Amino acid sequence: MKARPQILDFFEKNVYGKIPPRPAKLEFVLAEKGDDALGGLAKRRQYRIISTDVCGTHSFDVLVYLPKDAAGPVPAFVCPNFNGNHAITDDPDVILPTCPLYRGLKLGLHRRRPQDFPDGTIKGRQAVQ
Repeated sequence: MKARPQILDFFEKNVYGKIPPRPAKLEFVLAEKGDDALGGLAKRRQYRIISTDVCGTHSFDVLVYLPKDAAGPVPAFVCPNFNGNHAITDDPDVILPTCPLYRGLKLGLHRRRPQDFPDGTIKGRQAVQ
């Protein structure tokens, strides 16, 4: 693909910024799993990713739904959101974040508790259901 370098350069300059160096330590911990999610259609896996470098230790949670009967690799959608994983689905077993969440409003960013964004608040924005 000849356009790939230009596309990556565009995203680095205009969207995401420069990719930081790999942290000194990176851990992937399976925090929860369920084999009968989304009405029995999917397996749910919730991972906590823990990153440690010179700036300290930070973590974030990743929610993964896999087709229940998939025999091999399947396509994936990566959908970051700033309302917590529980806000993209009404699945009651999705882990509630422990950190404050920020909601952009006309007057700026406002700090909110995860409970302020109930399960499924933005589920129409994600390719989950």
